[in-house]
Amino acid sequence: TVLMVLGLIGMSFEGFITGPLSPVLALVTAVPTVIAVMWAYQRLAPPAPPETTVGASLIGKTGIVTKDVRPNSIKGKVKIKNDIWSATASIRIPIGTKIEVVDSEGVHVTVREIKQEDKQDYKQESNKEEKQEV
Repeated sequence: TVLMVLGLIGMSFEGFITGPLSPVLALVTAVPTVIAVMWAYQRLAPPAPPETTVGASLIGKTGIVTKDVRPNSIKGKVKIKNDIWSATASIRIPIGTKIEVVDSEGVHVTVREIKQEDKQDYKQESNKEEKQEV
């Protein structure tokens, strides 16, 4: 942006680039331009803290199995919102089954299958989460 402004000034005023005072004029032009550009970028995209998800915040959340979850193995995978997590369970849970997170340790979660009677609660919770995201 600074180079574009200096180029426009150089094209508008003959001798601006080759004159003896050109370094001083370039500095006097560059400083306000840099400040204006920084101000504009801060207005366009205000800084925000990074968003991270920790396993403990997933307890109680629901999702779906994307790779078979087995006891004593963290090779199973579950999708919770838009993230894939390594998972284990006390029983084998097949792909496509709806689950709920009951515990978390690091980047691995322990899940349980949502039973038929729980599926109505799952639908209600999913609808609440979708409304909160919007």
